[in-house]
Amino acid sequence: MRNKASITGVFMLLYISSCVAPNTSAAITTTATTFETTLAIMENQCLNGGTCLNSTLGTCSRCGCILGYGGSTCATLLVRIDGTLSFNDLFNVSTIVVNTTALQRLLNDDLNTTVILTSPVVNGNLTTISYTTYANPNSSWVTPNYVNDLVAGLRLKYATPAVIHAVFGPSSRHALNTFIIDVDECKSGLNNCNSLSTCVNLSPGFRCKCFTGYVGDGMTCTAITCKQSAAPIKPSLATKTVYYPNNTVMLNPSEIVGYQTVIRYTCSKRYSLHPVSGGTSALIIACGSFPKYKNTNWSGVEVTCNMDLAFRVAIIAAAVSGLIIVLMLGCFITQWCLKRERKARGNSNNDEEVLQFENHVFDD
Repeated sequence: MRNKASITGVFMLLYISSCVAPNTSAAITTTATTFETTLAIMENQCLNGGTCLNSTLGTCSRCGCILGYGGSTCATLLVRIDGTLSFNDLFNVSTIVVNTTALQRLLNDDLNTTVILTSPVVNGNLTTISYTTYANPNSSWVTPNYVNDLVAGLRLKYATPAVIHAVFGPSSRHALNTFIIDVDECKSGLNNCNSLSTCVNLSPGFRCKCFTGYVGDGMTCTAITCKQSAAPIKPSLATKTVYYPNNTVMLNPSEIVGYQTVIRYTCSKRYSLHPVSGGTSALIIACGSFPKYKNTNWSGVEVTCNMDLAFRVAIIAAAVSGLIIVLMLGCFITQWCLKRERKARGNSNNDEEVLQFENHVFDD
């Protein structure tokens, strides 16, 4: 603030001198613009959200960095360290007072950093205190086994009566339960995760998880793609439509399609899509979804177009009706033929009687 005030004083002198010069308003505008520009330059010298604390003639000599960054210009990403201590109250006292100042001082000395404590959490006879601190990336915190060795030694120290009494009072009967220190590799830039993955902090260590739409171990991530020829086969009575992930139709789809591409089969009229194996398996055919179709990136199952029940019933009814008509027509034709045959026999008998009568007459 003192340096900013000195800069302000300089500009005030410029402002006063401009009052006796011609074109006063132009001089004031120029002075204000120069002042704002100088402040902007100083602020820009402090990176990652840092603020200039000391400056000389427009040059920032000391930056105030936000948590997680350090260095003269706040360009250094610090190592984030999270820790937890828990103590058991052997007396099970209802009211527990924690001397957080003493605990913070102990941790600052033992970790050689400045820790930020959270409020103690008391759950029954268990008191838990968490803390966060930051260390220089070229310090011992990044060397193998340093944390394990440090924790092993501090567990012994913080279990001693001297530390217990300093934190909970001389009459307390607490015992150290856990002492955990974890370096957050994700927030400290100490991981080798791919740019297409996210870092998940573990205690200890970390793991890399590829973004949605990518597959791999997190250190190497590859975009999920699918071959159309590997998708479930299109039924003969169906048409095929390929959709982008936003549900718009893909007019000229290539053989290789991207993640969440969807294939839809539409059966002909009076037919509907069903799994070949029956059941209620999902009919969605999507790239990168589940359940997997065979050994591909497609989801879905083999499908077929089955005739709708109503249409099937109508066909059966029509067939039965046709059969009845045929049978009735057959009966009618049979009856008609029999009638014709009887009539023909009747005419034949009459002719024989007439012939016999004529022969009898002529014989006489």
